[in-house]
Amino acid sequence: MKSRGRKAGPFAELITRTAYLTPWTEPLLACARGDRLEGRTASNRPREGRYNCRLKTCCKCQEKAGIRAGKRAWSLINAATDGKVDRNFISAVHVNYEERDLRGFNRLLKNALRRLNVKYTGEYAVSLDGSLHTHFIALHSDQTREELEQALKEVFPEDRSVVVDELKQRQSTEEAVRNVIQYAGTPPVKKGDRRDHFRLWNPDGLVRYLILDAQVQGSRKLEGMFTLSDKAKAKELRRAMKKPMRKIASTGISSTSAATADAASDVIRQKGR
Repeated sequence: MKSRGRKAGPFAELITRTAYLTPWTEPLLACARGDRLEGRTASNRPREGRYNCRLKTCCKCQEKAGIRAGKRAWSLINAATDGKVDRNFISAVHVNYEERDLRGFNRLLKNALRRLNVKYTGEYAVSLDGSLHTHFIALHSDQTREELEQALKEVFPEDRSVVVDELKQRQSTEEAVRNVIQYAGTPPVKKGDRRDHFRLWNPDGLVRYLILDAQVQGSRKLEGMFTLSDKAKAKELRRAMKKPMRKIASTGISSTSAATADAASDVIRQKGR
């Protein structure tokens, strides 16, 4: 997925052109500029590093968070399938919700996925017009993609509320999973958002979006049905892939991407015994 971090600046600068003052403008601009941290730590040392606003509406922060979330999602899917991933039973799901009630949306969706015995990981988001939606990866071993879509449409019957797609064929399974998750948390600078809500892509429209986004309270994370064993295997997998050089150097194996993949697969096999 291409980097959108550079759009954090224009996104924030566009907001500054409005006549309205918001509490989010300065943090967004400071993060986009890469301002250095000021002040001192609890141990009275000068604070080091760059300022990160960590706002859901910041492209720069959410790009970093999306990369981490994508790695976690792939490790969970890999662990849940014992490294034997079947693309026919992994789907990218998009669900829209008519109301702006995150708690109600979360309850309906999670109950539906629990009844279907579907493992899932993704994130909720707010569109430019303030509507709630989610993008997530679903591992549905007990039903086909069409059966999953039909079951979800019974819970969310509105037109175009549910879309269940196969992973992009031109991408590897890992790349496709990670891209879906990274896309899920990206603020509305996406081409689709600007195309569908072009009248809102202006200073006042973005201020309105910031207000609507702030009104949605609660965790945006969407994840469930993974067992404790799945999570433990996924954690070991991420640890094995995080520092492959150290692990491989101790065994004298060449540090290639293939060796890294083999080391990660070994972790899953050992945990599965």
